[in-house]
Amino acid sequence: MTSSSNPLHLVHIVDLRVIGGVERMTEAFVLSLPQYQHSLIVFDRVLHPTLQASLQHLPNVRIYSSKHWGSLRLPKSWRTWRRNQIVAQLQPDAVINWSQIVDVGGIKQPVVFYEHGSAWEVFSQAQLSACYDSVHHCVAVSHAAKRMLQLHHGVTKPITIVTNTALEQPAVQTEARAFPAQRRLILGAAGRLVSRKNLMVLIAAVAALKQQGIEVGLDIAGNGPQKEVLQQLIEQWGVQEQVRLLDYVQDMKRFYAQIDLFVCPSIWESYGLVAIEAFAHGLPVIGAASDGLVEVVTHGVNGLVIEPTWDEQTYAQYMHKPVSFDATVSYRPAQDQIDAAKSVSVDGLVQAIKLLQQDAVLYESMSQAALKTAWDIKPFATLVAQVMDSVKEAIHD
Repeated sequence: MTSSSNPLHLVHIVDLRVIGGVERMTEAFVLSLPQYQHSLIVFDRVLHPTLQASLQHLPNVRIYSSKHWGSLRLPKSWRTWRRNQIVAQLQPDAVINWSQIVDVGGIKQPVVFYEHGSAWEVFSQAQLSACYDSVHHCVAVSHAAKRMLQLHHGVTKPITIVTNTALEQPAVQTEARAFPAQRRLILGAAGRLVSRKNLMVLIAAVAALKQQGIEVGLDIAGNGPQKEVLQQLIEQWGVQEQVRLLDYVQDMKRFYAQIDLFVCPSIWESYGLVAIEAFAHGLPVIGAASDGLVEVVTHGVNGLVIEPTWDEQTYAQYMHKPVSFDATVSYRPAQDQIDAAKSVSVDGLVQAIKLLQQDAVLYESMSQAALKTAWDIKPFATLVAQVMDSVKEAIHD
């Protein structure tokens, strides 16, 4: 534990083997607080190359693996012990758990749980209890995330909502998009190619539009385990000329510039950060009317939200293959209740796309509203300060 004259020492529990929203958030958080000491307890010595290059050689950052003790690789049953041992040796002021459902019961220092999406994932009750029961304070990235913790997991610890924001203040366009009247509409989607991102239904919607004689394009930025499945569907539905899998895209500014409409059909989203990034480029957003996305996308103003109606069985029947949503429940904000996880339907997506494709005035009005939403986003430094308020509160409790 540091004294009043020494810098604050924070331990971060985070998995940095892959790079996604919470991993990028942790990286940016640590880089934003160079005046503090940071010890990262990760799940393996092998980090994603981007994160390793960014964090490994900083003088105020140390990285420890809960999978290793010296040169010895530990079995899973020992890794909780190893994590607790590292914390006990470091004696930090506080521990921030970056949305990892792990046992923190043996940690004596205050633990702040940063809920960034794990509340929707499937874990055993024993795993959840070992994590949540020993947390001192929770920070949720949205109202939906807070209610998932309370309604679905029964968390009674204090929960502060610190709405998510872009890691860098987006360079917001100054002019709204003009409707692309002289060419086909280009849809865009971005994210890891995993089942919860629900890109199969979007590809199916493009195929359904084609069958109706309406030609649209679709560019998908990202990589992940579903890439081969998505490529098979593209070929199965004969939309090779309409759909492009772009893999990991370094220049996202160029990606957004080349599309006309952003679609986020995810089974769940803890918050609509991906929509904020699209808004900054004047893009209306279509997504599901559930969880955290509706806290950003206002129906009929800066985009359209579709009520999800397909369960896994209905989805599988349409796709002619078994599917898994990788979630059992979602939060329905209109009813303030937990419901079974569902997907938007192909017809729901088709109708929303057609509405914007056929109404230039509505499209350009939504583009203007999208820019205003992006202008109003808070700086990342404000998020860091708000999270640290919760950390300091936990320290002084």
